Amino acid sequence: MAKATTYDVLVDRVGRWWELTIPEVAGADGPAGQTKHLVDVEFEARALVAMILDVPMSHVEVKITVRDTEQAEDLQPRVDTVLELRARLDDLVATLDSSQRALVRDLRASGIPDVDAAFLLDVSRQRIGQLAEPPKPAVKTEKSPTRESRAVRG
Repeated sequence: MAKATTYDVLVDRVGRWWELTIPEVAGADGPAGQTKHLVDVEFEARALVAMILDVPMSHVEVKITVRDTEQAEDLQPRVDTVLELRARLDDLVATLDSSQRALVRDLRASGIPDVDAAFLLDVSRQRIGQLAEPPKPAVKTEKSPTRESRAVRG
């Protein structure tokens, strides 16, 4: 199978639409396409490149760069900060959950009533019951297909 080639896609907000420019394929003079929502940019850009170059979409990857708007400047560092904070928060929540579960197991093994464990951890008695159960498998949420490859630049 042929290796996919990555193409840069520049995205600008124009009115209520997102205009796509793909310099390596359609030139830098103007937009190659447009979408109503950012979530559609990856598919639209890949389809455009595949059509223009007459190659299968599976051979096309894109790196999306959303450029600053008049009202939203410095998008790249701001988006990076939010995504980094979210990842750190997810790690903290996972650590908190495993620490609470281990502590509840130990408290119960020591014969400490749930009402006292709830007081110690500043949670409800119902939460103590939940923490005493094995963790449920995480529900996988579908993220935007461009989440991993997206870049935002001014």
